[in-house]
This record gives sequence, C-alpha cells and structure tokens, in this order.
Amino acid sequence: MLERYYKVIACILIILVCGFAYLFMDHADSSQTDTQSEPGDDFFTAETEESAPPNPPGQEEIKKSDVFIHIGGEVKKPGVYRFSYEPRLVEVIHKAGGLTKRAAAESINQAQLVADGMQIIIADKKQAKRASAGESASLGDKQDTGSLVNINSAGKEELMTLTGIGESKAVAVIQYREENGGFQRKEDSMKISGIKEATYEKLKDLITV
Repeated sequence: MLERYYKVIACILIILVCGFAYLFMDHADSSQTDTQSEPGDDFFTAETEESAPPNPPGQEEIKKSDVFIHIGGEVKKPGVYRFSYEPRLVEVIHKAGGLTKRAAAESINQAQLVADGMQIIIADKKQAKRASAGESASLGDKQDTGSLVNINSAGKEELMTLTGIGESKAVAVIQYREENGGFQRKEDSMKISGIKEATYEKLKDLITV
C-alpha cells in the first residue's frame, strides 16, 4: 500500500517538472522571436537614413541672370556679392556693410549702375586726393594741347579724367577692349554698361580710337 502511494507521488512530481520545463522553453522561444527583426526591417531603416536631405538653406542654385560684384577697399565687409539684377553702387556698398571712416565718399558716384563681373575698389581719402591732383594735371594738359583720350590705349586713371567716367566704368572699358580686341569706333563705347547716349554726347569730343 505504501509503495503504491510513493509511486503516485513520484508520477505527480514528474508531471509537474515536465509542465514547468515546457512553460519555460515556450517562454524563451517567444522572447527570442520578439527580439528578432522582421525581414525587411533593416532595409527600410537603411533606406530611410540614406534618403537625401533637403537642400541646406543659403545654397540656392546660381541662375544665368545673377549678377556678381566684387567690392574691396574701404568697405567694412569686402567680398563678392550676388544680385538678381544690375545694382547701383550704393546697393553694393550697403551689402558690403557700408563705407569705412577712411573712405573718400565724396569722390564716389554711388548712383552709377554696376555690371556683372566688375571689381570695385573704394579708395581712401589720401588715394582720392592724389588721384584728384593727377586728374587736374591731365585736364590742364588736354586744355593746352587739345589732345584726346584714346579709349583703346588709355589707362584707368586717364579714363577716369573723362566726364561721367568713374573707376567702375574705366575698368569696364579696359575689360571690354581686352575681351573684344579694342573699340572699332567711338560709338562702340556705348556698349559699356552705364554709358548711354547722353553720356556719349559728353564724351565724343574728348575721346578717340
């Protein structure tokens, strides 16, 4: 009788142990399955991370109509500035932070138009004074001798002695003749940005080719 009792107890224990073992193994398999990534998860993550971000601000596409001006000398922030149109010199100076205290503001025509690709150097007061003295001497020579300014050979300083020709236009004249092999006739000077018919009428008796 006692032996049969022990057998029943042993069977119950074996059943309990097997039951606990089965539950433990089933729980372990479920945990492992939950932690594994579904097929395609890694691909989706990689694809998302590699997607191209939007264009950074301030890096807009350069258009053919954009105008680039290089300004230096007596301005607070010298450099190259971009406009969507041909600006006046006053606008370029404003973008460059304004003039310094040393700038010869009275010798600058800030109303003049500035063409694409031009370089403008703002002179200081000492430089402007020396240039003014040279201009007076050149004008005196022309009045005495009646000589004309040859726009195919004159330097920047000599060109600037002409009525309505500032530093930027003088540079533009030199750039035009270098790129086009010179002026064929005086009227070609109107191909320079900022030299219109009214300005040409004042120049035509002072220049030659």
